[in-house]
Amino acid sequence: MNEIEHEENLTITEDGTSKAISAPVMILDDDTPAADRHASDVDAAFGVTPFYWKGKQLAPFAIDREGDWQRHREIMGDPQLHEIIRTPQSMVMDALRVIWFCAHDPREWLCIPSMVMDEEGVWTRRTAQDRAIVIEEKIRAWSRENVANAEQATAVSLFYDIFQSAQKTRAVAKPSESTSEQRSKN
Repeated sequence: MNEIEHEENLTITEDGTSKAISAPVMILDDDTPAADRHASDVDAAFGVTPFYWKGKQLAPFAIDREGDWQRHREIMGDPQLHEIIRTPQSMVMDALRVIWFCAHDPREWLCIPSMVMDEEGVWTRRTAQDRAIVIEEKIRAWSRENVANAEQATAVSLFYDIFQSAQKTRAVAKPSESTSEQRSKN
């Protein structure tokens, strides 16, 4: 009787016997970082056209980035999005924020220390607003270097395109075909 060394590489056939299978082989292109390959695979799977700001490809405005942006703007005390989204002049800061969130690695905002030492050497805990202000300072510094005043309209237009694209690929729960009255009878 032949022994098979790797039992985890077996599959059961229709007649009840098993046969060895091999794992798919991934051919890696040494010039492309793994994160970029993964991002392009995700984009291709969802049919998302990548967005660019000044030649830099932006990460998709996926649910995690959008959630971080929404939380950030809420902590900063910004008006509700539905109140201002139809007014492009009101969307400049949100446009800069979204472009920044998409242009940077999440560690830029997720790894902000929750404690800080003051001048006297005493450690104090940062509030959510303190951390949001650190992020806002990063966003504004990046914006001053990467977005000219004349490019504000372009940034807002890009924001609208990114936001619309994210809404198109968002999963929406399908309502139940049975009514609540039918469910209560069961």
